[in-house]
Amino acid sequence: MAQAPVIWDPDRWLAPVAPTTLPDGSTFFLGCTYAAEMGYRPVTLDLRIPAGVVNPPLVVYVHGGAWMFGDRRYLPPTLKFNQLFDSFISAGIAVATVDYRHAMEAPHPAQIHDVKAAIRYLRYFSDTFLFDSHRIGIMGESAGGHIASFVALTHKNPQYDGKIGIAEGSVEITACVNWYGVNDFTIPKEKAFTEEQLQEFSEIIPEWAKNGFYYYLFGGQQEDQGVLRAASSLYQVSGDAQPMLLQHGDADIVVPVENSYKLYDALLAQGIDVELDVIKGADHIWEGKSPAEIAAIIDRSVQFLAKKLTA
Repeated sequence: MAQAPVIWDPDRWLAPVAPTTLPDGSTFFLGCTYAAEMGYRPVTLDLRIPAGVVNPPLVVYVHGGAWMFGDRRYLPPTLKFNQLFDSFISAGIAVATVDYRHAMEAPHPAQIHDVKAAIRYLRYFSDTFLFDSHRIGIMGESAGGHIASFVALTHKNPQYDGKIGIAEGSVEITACVNWYGVNDFTIPKEKAFTEEQLQEFSEIIPEWAKNGFYYYLFGGQQEDQGVLRAASSLYQVSGDAQPMLLQHGDADIVVPVENSYKLYDALLAQGIDVELDVIKGADHIWEGKSPAEIAAIIDRSVQFLAKKLTA
Protein backbone atom coordinates (compact mmCIF):
# COMPACT_ATOMS: atom_id res chain seq x y z
CA MET A 1 0.00 0.00 0.00
CA ALA A 2 1.36 3.41 -0.97
CA GLN A 3 2.25 5.72 1.89
CA ALA A 4 -0.12 8.66 2.37
CA PRO A 5 1.42 11.96 1.30
CA VAL A 6 2.78 14.24 4.00
CA ILE A 7 0.63 17.39 4.09
CA TRP A 8 2.90 19.44 6.32
CA ASP A 9 6.45 20.69 6.29
CA PRO A 10 7.96 20.40 9.78
CA ASP A 11 10.66 22.91 8.89
CA ARG A 12 8.20 25.60 7.80
CA TRP A 13 4.63 24.97 9.07
CA LEU A 14 2.31 22.31 10.49
CA ALA A 15 -1.13 21.16 9.43
CA PRO A 16 -4.09 22.49 11.44
CA VAL A 17 -4.83 20.96 14.83
CA ALA A 18 -8.09 19.10 15.45
CA PRO A 19 -10.85 21.56 16.39
CA THR A 20 -13.02 21.65 19.49
CA THR A 21 -16.50 23.05 19.98
CA LEU A 22 -16.92 25.90 22.43
CA PRO A 23 -20.01 26.42 24.64
CA ASP A 24 -21.41 28.99 22.19
CA GLY A 25 -21.26 26.37 19.42
CA SER A 26 -18.36 27.98 17.60
CA THR A 27 -15.60 25.78 16.21
CA PHE A 28 -12.21 26.51 17.74
CA PHE A 29 -8.75 25.68 16.38
CA LEU A 30 -6.19 26.30 19.15
CA GLY A 31 -2.51 26.79 18.38
CA CYS A 32 -2.07 26.11 14.67
CA THR A 33 1.61 26.50 13.74
CA TYR A 34 1.54 28.66 10.64
CA ALA A 35 5.31 29.12 10.48
CA ALA A 36 8.26 27.22 11.95
CA GLU A 37 11.30 29.04 10.64
CA MET A 38 14.67 27.49 11.44
CA GLY A 39 16.29 29.20 14.43
CA TYR A 40 13.10 30.86 15.71
CA ARG A 41 10.25 29.74 17.94
CA PRO A 42 7.23 28.48 15.96
CA VAL A 43 4.53 31.11 15.58
CA THR A 44 0.91 30.11 16.00
CA LEU A 45 -2.64 31.27 15.51
CA ASP A 46 -6.06 30.47 16.93
CA LEU A 47 -9.23 30.45 14.86
CA ARG A 48 -12.90 30.59 15.81
CA ILE A 49 -15.68 29.87 13.31
CA PRO A 50 -19.22 30.96 14.29
CA ALA A 51 -21.89 28.30 14.52
CA GLY A 52 -24.67 28.22 11.96
CA VAL A 53 -22.94 30.51 9.44
CA VAL A 54 -22.04 29.03 6.07
CA ASN A 55 -18.75 30.29 4.64
CA PRO A 56 -18.38 33.32 6.94
CA PRO A 57 -15.91 36.13 6.30
CA LEU A 58 -12.77 36.23 8.44
CA VAL A 59 -11.01 38.93 10.46
CA VAL A 60 -7.35 38.48 11.41
CA TYR A 61 -6.59 40.18 14.74
CA VAL A 62 -3.05 41.39 15.54
CA HIS A 63 -2.23 42.09 19.20
CA GLY A 64 -0.27 45.07 20.48
CA GLY A 65 2.62 45.27 22.91
CA ALA A 66 5.20 47.71 21.47
CA TRP A 67 6.46 44.92 19.14
CA MET A 68 8.16 43.56 22.28
CA PHE A 69 5.51 41.56 24.13
CA GLY A 70 1.88 40.50 23.90
CA ASP A 71 -0.01 37.33 23.13
CA ARG A 72 -2.62 36.36 20.55
CA ARG A 73 -4.99 35.18 23.30
CA TYR A 74 -5.26 38.45 25.21
CA LEU A 75 -6.86 41.81 24.53
CA PRO A 76 -5.90 45.11 26.21
CA PRO A 77 -6.77 45.08 29.94
CA THR A 78 -9.44 47.73 29.45
CA LEU A 79 -11.53 45.15 27.56
CA LYS A 80 -13.30 42.16 29.02
CA PHE A 81 -11.76 38.76 28.34
CA ASN A 82 -12.49 37.79 24.71
CA GLN A 83 -14.87 40.77 24.38
CA LEU A 84 -13.78 41.75 20.88
CA PHE A 85 -13.52 38.15 19.66
CA ASP A 86 -16.97 37.28 21.01
CA SER A 87 -18.37 40.34 19.23
CA PHE A 88 -17.05 39.11 15.89
CA ILE A 89 -18.53 35.66 16.47
CA SER A 90 -21.90 37.17 17.44
CA ALA A 91 -21.82 39.14 14.16
CA GLY A 92 -21.29 35.93 12.17
CA ILE A 93 -17.63 36.67 11.42
CA ALA A 94 -14.82 34.17 11.95
CA VAL A 95 -11.80 35.52 13.83
CA ALA A 96 -8.15 34.43 13.78
CA THR A 97 -5.74 35.74 16.40
CA VAL A 98 -2.05 35.55 15.52
CA ASP A 99 1.27 35.60 17.32
CA TYR A 100 4.34 37.03 15.60
CA ARG A 101 8.04 37.39 16.35
CA HIS A 102 8.86 40.20 18.74
CA ALA A 103 11.48 42.85 18.05
CA MET A 104 14.21 41.26 20.20
CA GLU A 105 13.76 38.06 18.18
CA ALA A 106 13.75 39.69 14.76
CA PRO A 107 13.54 43.33 13.65
CA HIS A 108 11.09 44.85 11.19
CA PRO A 109 9.86 43.67 8.71
CA ALA A 110 9.76 40.20 10.34
CA GLN A 111 6.44 41.04 12.01
CA ILE A 112 4.95 41.94 8.63
CA HIS A 113 6.28 38.73 7.08
CA ASP A 114 4.77 36.70 9.93
CA VAL A 115 1.26 38.11 9.69
CA LYS A 116 1.27 37.76 5.91
CA ALA A 117 2.38 34.14 6.37
CA ALA A 118 -0.57 33.64 8.71
CA ILE A 119 -2.93 34.97 6.01
CA ARG A 120 -1.44 32.63 3.41
CA TYR A 121 -1.81 29.71 5.85
CA LEU A 122 -5.43 30.54 6.59
CA ARG A 123 -6.23 30.79 2.88
CA TYR A 124 -4.38 27.55 2.11
CA PHE A 125 -6.50 25.66 4.62
CA SER A 126 -9.75 27.58 4.10
CA ASP A 127 -11.54 24.39 2.99
CA THR A 128 -10.56 22.81 6.32
CA PHE A 129 -11.46 25.89 8.34
CA LEU A 130 -14.67 26.55 6.35
CA PHE A 131 -14.55 30.31 5.91
CA ASP A 132 -14.68 32.47 2.78
CA SER A 133 -11.09 33.00 1.65
CA HIS A 134 -12.18 35.87 -0.62
CA ARG A 135 -13.37 37.97 2.34
CA ILE A 136 -10.55 38.55 4.82
CA GLY A 137 -10.27 41.67 6.94
CA ILE A 138 -7.53 42.62 9.38
CA MET A 139 -7.53 44.53 12.65
CA GLY A 140 -4.86 45.47 15.15
CA GLU A 141 -4.25 47.65 18.18
CA SER A 142 -1.19 49.80 18.95
CA ALA A 143 1.85 47.91 17.56
CA GLY A 144 -0.68 45.51 16.08
CA GLY A 145 -2.44 48.50 14.48
CA HIS A 146 0.82 49.37 12.75
CA ILE A 147 1.27 45.79 11.56
CA ALA A 148 -2.36 45.44 10.44
CA SER A 149 -2.38 48.67 8.46
CA PHE A 150 1.05 47.97 6.95
CA VAL A 151 -0.11 44.50 5.85
CA ALA A 152 -3.31 45.93 4.41
CA LEU A 153 -1.52 48.73 2.56
CA THR A 154 1.08 46.36 1.06
CA HIS A 155 -1.28 43.51 0.24
CA LYS A 156 -0.43 43.92 -3.45
CA ASN A 157 3.26 44.72 -2.89
CA PRO A 158 5.33 41.50 -2.86
CA GLN A 159 8.34 43.38 -1.46
CA TYR A 160 6.99 42.79 2.05
CA ASP A 161 5.46 39.32 1.61
CA GLY A 162 8.38 37.32 2.99
CA LYS A 163 8.92 33.62 2.35
CA ILE A 164 8.29 31.99 5.72
CA GLY A 165 5.59 29.40 6.33
CA ILE A 166 3.56 28.61 3.22
CA ALA A 167 5.56 30.83 0.92
CA GLU A 168 3.11 31.18 -1.96
CA GLY A 169 -0.44 32.46 -2.07
CA SER A 170 -2.52 35.60 -1.85
CA VAL A 171 -2.24 38.03 1.08
CA GLU A 172 -5.03 40.25 -0.22
CA ILE A 173 -7.09 42.08 2.38
CA THR A 174 -10.65 43.38 1.96
CA ALA A 175 -10.76 45.94 4.82
CA CYS A 176 -8.79 47.07 7.86
CA VAL A 177 -9.41 48.53 11.33
CA ASN A 178 -6.50 50.27 13.03
CA TRP A 179 -6.76 51.09 16.74
CA TYR A 180 -4.27 53.84 17.72
CA GLY A 181 -1.46 52.43 15.60
CA VAL A 182 1.95 53.99 14.94
CA ASN A 183 1.45 54.99 11.32
CA ASP A 184 4.38 57.41 11.02
CA PHE A 185 7.60 56.61 12.86
CA THR A 186 9.12 59.93 11.81
CA ILE A 187 6.88 62.05 14.10
CA PRO A 188 9.11 63.52 16.83
CA LYS A 189 7.47 63.04 20.20
CA GLU A 190 8.43 66.63 21.12
CA LYS A 191 6.15 67.93 18.35
CA ALA A 192 3.31 65.51 19.06
CA PHE A 193 2.94 65.87 22.83
CA THR A 194 2.67 68.65 25.35
CA GLU A 195 5.44 69.03 27.94
CA GLU A 196 3.08 67.58 30.56
CA GLN A 197 2.41 64.52 28.41
CA LEU A 198 6.13 64.01 27.76
CA GLN A 199 6.81 64.11 31.47
CA GLU A 200 4.05 61.56 32.13
CA PHE A 201 5.40 59.35 29.36
CA SER A 202 8.96 59.49 30.77
CA GLU A 203 7.67 58.23 34.11
CA ILE A 204 6.00 55.13 32.66
CA ILE A 205 8.54 54.19 29.97
CA PRO A 206 9.94 50.68 30.59
CA GLU A 207 13.63 49.96 31.09
CA TRP A 208 14.03 48.23 27.73
CA ALA A 209 12.94 51.44 25.98
CA LYS A 210 15.56 53.71 27.52
CA ASN A 211 17.68 53.49 24.34
CA GLY A 212 14.68 54.48 22.29
CA PHE A 213 11.23 52.98 21.99
CA TYR A 214 11.98 51.60 18.52
CA TYR A 215 15.59 50.54 19.17
CA TYR A 216 15.03 46.80 18.84
CA LEU A 217 12.34 47.04 16.16
CA PHE A 218 14.82 48.71 13.83
CA GLY A 219 17.96 46.92 14.93
CA GLY A 220 19.46 50.04 16.48
CA GLN A 221 18.72 52.19 13.41
CA GLN A 222 15.87 54.17 14.95
CA GLU A 223 17.61 57.45 14.09
CA ASP A 224 17.73 56.62 10.35
CA GLN A 225 14.90 58.58 8.75
CA GLY A 226 14.96 56.35 5.66
CA VAL A 227 14.44 53.26 7.82
CA LEU A 228 11.62 54.96 9.74
CA ARG A 229 9.82 56.10 6.59
CA ALA A 230 10.08 52.65 4.97
CA ALA A 231 8.50 51.05 8.06
CA SER A 232 5.67 53.58 8.34
CA SER A 233 2.21 52.68 7.08
CA LEU A 234 1.78 56.30 6.01
CA TYR A 235 4.40 55.96 3.30
CA GLN A 236 2.88 52.74 1.92
CA VAL A 237 -0.38 54.43 0.91
CA SER A 238 -1.37 53.93 -2.72
CA GLY A 239 -4.45 53.61 -4.87
CA ASP A 240 -4.47 49.86 -4.10
CA ALA A 241 -5.55 50.50 -0.50
CA GLN A 242 -8.79 48.96 0.70
CA PRO A 243 -11.37 50.52 3.09
CA MET A 244 -9.94 51.42 6.49
CA LEU A 245 -11.32 52.60 9.82
CA LEU A 246 -8.94 54.48 12.12
CA GLN A 247 -9.87 54.85 15.79
CA HIS A 248 -7.67 56.85 18.16
CA GLY A 249 -7.98 58.71 21.45
CA ASP A 250 -7.14 62.42 21.45
CA ALA A 251 -5.50 62.05 24.89
CA ASP A 252 -3.17 59.19 23.89
CA ILE A 253 0.22 59.75 25.56
CA VAL A 254 1.87 56.67 24.03
CA VAL A 255 0.96 56.99 20.33
CA PRO A 256 0.04 60.57 19.38
CA VAL A 257 -3.29 60.96 17.57
CA GLU A 258 -1.41 62.78 14.79
CA ASN A 259 -0.53 59.30 13.50
CA SER A 260 -4.15 58.66 12.58
CA TYR A 261 -4.81 62.17 11.25
CA LYS A 262 -1.87 61.85 8.85
CA LEU A 263 -2.84 58.39 7.59
CA TYR A 264 -6.46 59.49 7.19
CA ASP A 265 -5.43 62.49 5.07
CA ALA A 266 -3.09 60.37 2.93
CA LEU A 267 -5.78 57.76 2.23
CA LEU A 268 -8.38 60.43 1.52
CA ALA A 269 -6.02 62.07 -0.98
CA GLN A 270 -5.88 58.74 -2.86
CA GLY A 271 -9.67 58.51 -2.97
CA ILE A 272 -9.72 55.56 -0.57
CA ASP A 273 -12.78 54.70 1.51
CA VAL A 274 -11.44 55.75 4.94
CA GLU A 275 -13.11 56.76 8.19
CA LEU A 276 -11.56 58.33 11.28
CA ASP A 277 -13.00 58.25 14.80
CA VAL A 278 -11.17 60.50 17.26
CA ILE A 279 -12.33 59.45 20.72
CA LYS A 280 -12.47 62.49 22.97
CA GLY A 281 -10.66 62.05 26.29
CA ALA A 282 -9.37 58.55 25.47
CA ASP A 283 -5.80 57.61 26.32
CA HIS A 284 -3.94 54.59 24.95
CA ILE A 285 -5.88 51.28 25.03
CA TRP A 286 -9.02 53.40 25.65
CA GLU A 287 -7.97 54.33 29.18
CA GLY A 288 -10.36 56.94 30.57
CA LYS A 289 -13.41 55.47 28.83
CA SER A 290 -16.19 53.59 30.59
CA PRO A 291 -17.03 49.94 29.81
CA ALA A 292 -20.10 51.13 27.91
CA GLU A 293 -18.02 53.56 25.83
CA ILE A 294 -15.46 50.86 25.04
CA ALA A 295 -18.27 48.50 24.05
CA ALA A 296 -19.50 51.17 21.62
CA ILE A 297 -16.02 51.49 20.10
CA ILE A 298 -15.90 47.71 19.65
CA ASP A 299 -19.35 47.66 18.07
CA ARG A 300 -18.29 50.37 15.63
CA SER A 301 -15.23 48.34 14.59
CA VAL A 302 -17.18 45.12 14.19
CA GLN A 303 -19.97 46.77 12.21
CA PHE A 304 -17.48 48.50 9.91
CA LEU A 305 -15.80 45.21 9.07
CA ALA A 306 -19.10 43.36 8.79
CA LYS A 307 -20.31 45.92 6.25
CA LYS A 308 -17.12 45.91 4.18
CA LEU A 309 -16.73 42.12 4.25
CA THR A 310 -20.30 41.51 3.10
CA ALA A 311 -20.48 44.28 0.50
